[in-house]
Amino acid sequence: MDGLTSFIKPYQSFHIRIASACGISLDSSDRAFHKVCRSFLSLIRDFDFKENPEAVEHLHLFLASHGLDTVSFFTDHLIRIFAASNNLNGALQVFTRVQKPSLYTWNAIISASVMVDTPDTPFSLYQSLLQSLLQPDRVMLLSLLKVCDVPQSMLLHHHVINHGLDSDPVLASALASVHTKYGAFREAYRMFKQMKKRDVVSWGTLMTGYLKHGYFFGVFELFEEMRLEGVDPDRVIIICILKACSQVRAMTKGRSIHNEVLRAGLETDLAIGNILIDMYGRYGSVEEAYRILIRLKSRDSVSWSALLTGYAAHGYDVLVFESFKEMVDDGLEPSKVTYLCVLKACVNLASLAQCRLIHEQIIINAYDADLEIGNSLVDFYSKCELPDEAQCVFRRLTKCDIVTWGALVAGYAQIGADSSVFDLLSEMSSYGFMPNNIIFTSILSACSCAGRIKQAQMYFKEMVLSYKVMPSVENYSCLIDLFGRVGSLEEAQRFFEVLPLHPDTVIWKSLLTSCRTHGSINLGQLCFGQAAGLDTEDAT
Repeated sequence: MDGLTSFIKPYQSFHIRIASACGISLDSSDRAFHKVCRSFLSLIRDFDFKENPEAVEHLHLFLASHGLDTVSFFTDHLIRIFAASNNLNGALQVFTRVQKPSLYTWNAIISASVMVDTPDTPFSLYQSLLQSLLQPDRVMLLSLLKVCDVPQSMLLHHHVINHGLDSDPVLASALASVHTKYGAFREAYRMFKQMKKRDVVSWGTLMTGYLKHGYFFGVFELFEEMRLEGVDPDRVIIICILKACSQVRAMTKGRSIHNEVLRAGLETDLAIGNILIDMYGRYGSVEEAYRILIRLKSRDSVSWSALLTGYAAHGYDVLVFESFKEMVDDGLEPSKVTYLCVLKACVNLASLAQCRLIHEQIIINAYDADLEIGNSLVDFYSKCELPDEAQCVFRRLTKCDIVTWGALVAGYAQIGADSSVFDLLSEMSSYGFMPNNIIFTSILSACSCAGRIKQAQMYFKEMVLSYKVMPSVENYSCLIDLFGRVGSLEEAQRFFEVLPLHPDTVIWKSLLTSCRTHGSINLGQLCFGQAAGLDTEDAT
């Protein structure tokens, strides 16, 4: 404030004289006054109002005391200074004192309301502007497009069309971008096509919007159309088209774009390289994905996560561990995605020792409270018949979901710790997680894996009678699978006879496998006939 006062003071007496002098008015067209305004505002611009927000009020009082707070030359700047200090109320107070705001003043207050991020104020001011019989210009429309919702975007769209502003490439591109932001692809494309000149930036803007909303085939169509117009893709568009190819596993097109990347010498670009790794990983071409990673001049955790995700998705569990070690040796910190891939490999290989090592790293890197990682660890320890370790993980989680409870309960069911199962069912109910089909499917599945018929029947009875849960196909399937595993095929058949639901192919095939194992020819023929009738494509 002291700094502001020191450079205002030399001009104070001059402005007092301006206010009282007969020869110089407060009209901004007066040359003498205009000269003073310019020198005064040059000093204002040199002052850091963001660091000294109280100085804005001081300046406002100074201008008001000399009758200058209604002069547009000052008010426009004062409004912007208030906005820069995040004080929209101050800006609005200045604006309301202006009797006939110019378009420049309207732009200042609307820009200020957009800058301060108040959702309704910009368009309330816009409606007031229209009532004053002024029309918004390009600058104002671009400001409003930054904060508009769907109805407001259509309002601006109609204004642009009705006033012939759709030929403005920047305005049309901004409108198209807003439409794609809200998934209005038809309006976005229509505005895009009305542009007289479509450069690579406008193509990229539209494609990025399509990609964001999952309209991948729209990205392909735009890419081909762009090519027909003779526009070469830039880095943004290459990234966009590669992501679309990766998402829909468009292998042929993806390889074609990869060839263009090679010709352009962009394969070592980190962002493009990471997308290529992800793309080939999704295809199952993990060797190609690894080659791309090795050729990158620099690799980050995203590069390795993309590779590990591809390995994990296609069952290359040993390679997951090897690449994880390479990543750590590179000095990179594993991400959440990386840990999930490694934990999946631990489950597939039933590698308890490896899981415990990874678990230690997870704790060190503070991922042990993460829900997805926690669910994976609880599930793994439960399947290893170590429910107490699973519960230790469970208790460290800051939040849990029905999957977490299901995995933990299943762990105790698998080892026959029935009292612990019922204690957990009661505890989860107290936390608002009512036992449902998902929970009981986990319990029954665990009993099936452990061959515990009596426990499974007990839990099934509790599910229906105590918890009032209507059995699902999955619940019945677990019991039938259990009967088949232990060779109680007659019991399984009796269960079929009272089944209130139509068995699906999974149930028939599960029982068919048990018939083959235990040599039940007659029931096996029945199962084969039923399964073949439901799944004609897999009648083997």
